[in-house]
Amino acid sequence: MLEIEIPNSEEKIIKYIKALKYQLIQDKRELDKQIHLEALKCLEKALKTIYTISFATLFVMI
Repeated sequence: MLEIEIPNSEEKIIKYIKALKYQLIQDKRELDKQIHLEALKCLEKALKTIYTISFATLFVMI
């Protein structure tokens, strides 16, 4: 199993997601594609969680 360290900032997560999407296009080996795709999924899930928490916090404040 791959262990991914999720950055603390939303900006870094977005930057890594963009880099991984580019890398997936460049990958030749299937193993590399699988590793990068798994990392991408983890980062996208983390970003979605950040957005959900931000939205919920905003909703509570209203």
